[in-house]
Amino acid sequence: MHRDVFRMPNIYNEGIDIPEVNTVLFLRPTESLTVFLQQLGRELRLCEGKEALTVLDFVGQAHQKYSFEDRFKALLSRSRKTIEQEIKMGFANVPRGCSIQLEKQAQDYILENIRNAINTKRNIISKLYDLIETKQELKVREFFEGYHVTPQDVYSKKVTVVGLAAQAGLLKGYQVDADRERLLASALGRLSLLNSRRWITFMQKILPEIRWGKGSLGHSLTGGERTMLIMLHYTLWGKGLSDLDRFASPFTCLGLADFQSHYGSAPISIVWKMKEPLPGFVLKKTVKV
Repeated sequence: MHRDVFRMPNIYNEGIDIPEVNTVLFLRPTESLTVFLQQLGRELRLCEGKEALTVLDFVGQAHQKYSFEDRFKALLSRSRKTIEQEIKMGFANVPRGCSIQLEKQAQDYILENIRNAINTKRNIISKLYDLIETKQELKVREFFEGYHVTPQDVYSKKVTVVGLAAQAGLLKGYQVDADRERLLASALGRLSLLNSRRWITFMQKILPEIRWGKGSLGHSLTGGERTMLIMLHYTLWGKGLSDLDRFASPFTCLGLADFQSHYGSAPISIVWKMKEPLPGFVLKKTVKV
């Protein structure tokens, strides 16, 4: 039987339409879920006489850093626990008309891969390398969204995404200042935990104005806006606005709150109600067994 074979590394990932393709072999490792889905999508076109698409993935066995979990998440949109259950149940919830078949040995291998998948510094650098190699540029938002890396995965290592890429030699001409990296990583790490929509909206509005005004604002702030700006300063830098505050203990702002009531005196007790739910990481740290 005659078969036409195309070998196309990094050429036909997107923008090509050959509906007749009915078998695909994955031989090139990629950390990008976007690239993975684009590659798979090339062969999913419908065509008369095409009953099925056969996908043979050889990368997982040959490449130790391959993340099976990320691929199944992209196909199933499930959490890690659910993915493990899906594997054990034979992928009962894949899209209609699709099936994933795993032999027992392959199933055990993949489950072990998922359990051991941790975003270590080395793994994050590997994903950065893949992004820059594929896109020829570094976009932090695209990195977080497309490579299953959370801000805390990076900032907890006392470095920014750009700084980590520079340390790995992926960005030419960028000088890494270790002290500056630690300062920014701590600030961005605290900032990434915020979940107050009102506060985030305010920051999206005010920060460009501060930048354009070279540190000054062209209009007066309301009392609430001034409070949020001070909260932003504390959250970013963990210290006060004046030298008098330099000995104060750092704290993380958890959001805005409304006054509810007060009682007693010397000392007085005040009850506040937060506008947004308390972040989960705070509850986790305060729970005592």
